[in-house]
Amino acid sequence: MGLEGGYTYNNLHTNTLPISTVSNGQGGFSIGIPLIYDLPHHLAISATPHFLQKGYSLDRTGAFAGYYETYKNSYIQLPVSLQASLTYKKWQGFINAGVYAAYWITGRVQGVTPGILNIDSSYFTPSAYNEKYTFDNTRDRRMEFGWTAGAGISYALTEKYAWRIGVSYAQALTDQQKNYMERQSARFNRTFLFTTGILVHLNKTTK
Repeated sequence: MGLEGGYTYNNLHTNTLPISTVSNGQGGFSIGIPLIYDLPHHLAISATPHFLQKGYSLDRTGAFAGYYETYKNSYIQLPVSLQASLTYKKWQGFINAGVYAAYWITGRVQGVTPGILNIDSSYFTPSAYNEKYTFDNTRDRRMEFGWTAGAGISYALTEKYAWRIGVSYAQALTDQQKNYMERQSARFNRTFLFTTGILVHLNKTTK
């Protein structure tokens, strides 16, 4: 087991957006507890429960440039993967692939939208906001399931402790929204996770 933290970069994938709107990714952070159970033949089962942010922004373009909405959504996520590794002296490289389940626990939304019409200039005065996201049970699907894959390296600092760095990708297979209206477009989180941390071998044995 161990402790790791890192940087997340998430983008919202959807086929349909409002006119003059583009979806852009947002960065965030994560913290997790990697758990690894060794198997024969350089294989292992890994599970890393962690807290992470999955953000994105909807930015207006053209005549609406300058208006936007940014979402910072926080999840508890549990990926379970099969891991394969190769060891050379104190170094170990690994790859893994598996599935994950996540729960959307909270969110925050901020942005700038057209406000009150300014009669003198015939333009809308920008209105800024920054508030906690309010869940809608009819619209929001808070459980998320998907697949994940990653790779990384570790270095044995001592017989008990190792430093690890890795990168992983998580692709949601469930829509962020329920089917609450006609002709709605599905929305899926796509998340890159860059982590580093320390592993502790609780029962280190010679193989």
